[in-house]
Amino acid sequence: MLKKLFTLLLVAVMIVSVGACEKKESTGDSSQGPTLAKIKKEGKLVLGTSADYPPYEWISKDKDGQTKIIGADVALAQAIADELGVELVVQDMQFNAIIPSLKSGEVDIGLAGIVDNEERREVVDFSDSYFAGDQGILVRKTDAKKYTSKESLKGAKIAAQIGTTQDELAKTIEGADYEGMTNQNNIVLELKNQTIDAMVVAGPPGRQFASLNSDLVYQDIGFEDEGKMSVAVAKGNEDLIAIINKVIGNWTKEGKMDAEIAKYTDLSSKEVEELQ
Repeated sequence: MLKKLFTLLLVAVMIVSVGACEKKESTGDSSQGPTLAKIKKEGKLVLGTSADYPPYEWISKDKDGQTKIIGADVALAQAIADELGVELVVQDMQFNAIIPSLKSGEVDIGLAGIVDNEERREVVDFSDSYFAGDQGILVRKTDAKKYTSKESLKGAKIAAQIGTTQDELAKTIEGADYEGMTNQNNIVLELKNQTIDAMVVAGPPGRQFASLNSDLVYQDIGFEDEGKMSVAVAKGNEDLIAIINKVIGNWTKEGKMDAEIAKYTDLSSKEVEELQ
């Protein structure tokens, strides 16, 4: 009986020991957050962006018809990938799909002129800020004198991209007929086709859309600045954020982001000229 009891105890100890070993092996490096561990394992950094936001990100087409997503945000993502020693993979999606894609693990970082605010911080974490911009409206040149303030938009049909800071801002404009849309390029087309009267938009892309369309103009009508743009990541990845902040810190010291915005503003303008 004692021999049988001893055998049973020995088997139980062996099972617990094996289970402990398997658990230890499955956790991998406990010093790494889940996203950084995934990036290192797969050898790639997956960027989620919305490529309708020049000069930050847009779909560029070369003379041979080949397309590629480029822009200041993509350049920053490439610098982060270089710091990590991995390949950058860019996934284009609707702006309001970026944060859900971060939470599900479909993408590793989100960069699309995303403003760090309290509501978003409830579901994702943010890096240090890499840029802070203004916001205003895009209107037809023929209506430039008509829409000069928030009050002047009363009764006007206005639009903004769903999920953006401008989406929330447009909803506060008293008396305006507001419609949220998923793609900024489509909003610009609606404006040109006179389906809407104004587009609420961040300053850099707003000025860029105006420079690319001679019949449109960007106007500052007294909105507050849109806030600080940051890189978004899924919660629980402080180690990845530390690496991103290192890259942003270097870019800030070197004035790199301003230089990249100027570079891609010029490049997107040239692409349009070549197509005309």
